[in-house]
Amino acid sequence: MKKILRFIENSTTGIAAICLLLVVFARAHYSSAFARSWDAVDFALGVQSFNLLDMQPHFPGYPYFILGGMLIENFVNDPALALSVWNSVLSLSSIIPMWLIFKRYLSTGRAIMAVALSQSVPFLNIIIASPMSEGMAYTVMWWYIWSLVLALEKGKYSFDILSLLLFSILMGVRLSYLPLSIGILIIWYKRWKENGGAHVLEQAGVAIIFQLFWVYPLVLSVGGIGSFEYIATEFVKGHFTGWGGSIATEEDPFFIRAITFLWGNILWVGLSLKTVVILLLYSTLVFYNVYRPLNLSYHKLWWSLLMAYTVWAFFAQNVDKPRHILPVVVILIAVFLMRSLQTRSRGVLWISTILLIVQTILSIQYVEKQATELPATYQLAQYIERQSEPLKIYTWEEERVLQYVGVSKAFEKVQTYALFEQDARSQRAKGKTVYVTERVVRGFSQQGVDTSSFTPVKQFNSDNLFDPIYSDITLFKWIKSS
Repeated sequence: MKKILRFIENSTTGIAAICLLLVVFARAHYSSAFARSWDAVDFALGVQSFNLLDMQPHFPGYPYFILGGMLIENFVNDPALALSVWNSVLSLSSIIPMWLIFKRYLSTGRAIMAVALSQSVPFLNIIIASPMSEGMAYTVMWWYIWSLVLALEKGKYSFDILSLLLFSILMGVRLSYLPLSIGILIIWYKRWKENGGAHVLEQAGVAIIFQLFWVYPLVLSVGGIGSFEYIATEFVKGHFTGWGGSIATEEDPFFIRAITFLWGNILWVGLSLKTVVILLLYSTLVFYNVYRPLNLSYHKLWWSLLMAYTVWAFFAQNVDKPRHILPVVVILIAVFLMRSLQTRSRGVLWISTILLIVQTILSIQYVEKQATELPATYQLAQYIERQSEPLKIYTWEEERVLQYVGVSKAFEKVQTYALFEQDARSQRAKGKTVYVTERVVRGFSQQGVDTSSFTPVKQFNSDNLFDPIYSDITLFKWIKSS
């Protein structure tokens, strides 16, 4: 029996290693060159010419992410592709802290399985292979979590400082991961009990210095603290009271937001990528382990990180964009695997292997699709360029992508009907055909405008897993008589 168990263990370990290699190769090979969204264009323009005042990129600047893109752009000569390749290449290093953590709780074979399962999550690989800062933030987050575990284990000053340094890098990549600072607070509480408040104040000073490594150059780049403060204030105001999609601007009931966040974002998209088989396999593993105690040292750290970011993502982030819940999915899967793979059950091992194979296949399929399928915004740009008639198109956020790809036809972002009608009439008088996108028409409708004068002429579609906001675009023609 022991020989049989050993053979099964070795076989699944080999499969896990192969799947891991396939995944990391696929996301590097199929790194996407498409800047599908407003944010992606901001990042790509930042690589070409960093200018926080011109939203290249938008606040807070994401300096470490942009710096990585600049480095890679010397070799690929495409800013969006450079950011995607940077994410993919850097993500290789995330295997190291992941392995060092899993090996604390699992045998070598089970730790390899846990690493492969964590790395093969399809939604994760879509993000890593795209020009979005979450891809780099994922890697830095794993190094940061490893440093927290190390600091709690060793209790040494040097490891505390390492955690502060890695956290400052994380903030310079993705400021919205700020709630993960609860890990630092846990360490400081422990040090305060051991060494007193002076020790904690000293570390707080070091933490501020580390954060200044990326904040101070940004302050200089915009001309001083006054300009930087204004940009920061306007961004925070817009994020929480305007376009940011926080709960303060939510139009749907609280219950609907909760369902969208927990089921739609975390379980259906983030965990299973809208795939019933993956959801059933995870559910089966949950059933196997529902009564097992969690044998995990520093479990309070893991649960604190998970809960802090979950609460933040629910109340302060846009639930229409599932990418914001990536840390929730990543940490949840890590804790679950450290629990489920501790059992010696052959059923758990085989289910995990099947899950790994399914995730690997989907990851490869979707990163390839993301790299090759023309986004709806790009389809719109190509269609407009092909039109021989003189025209002008009025858009919402699609304008940023049209600008990036270099559309030669006239286009303009518009948000109010009064401004649109005034300018559109003058364009009609010049003999130009007037087009608007669906988002513009929808905005006019919300302003109480009769939109019957807009007729649909063309629809553009791409996979909404890559861009949930602008994966479906309908182009309308304004037929209102003069």
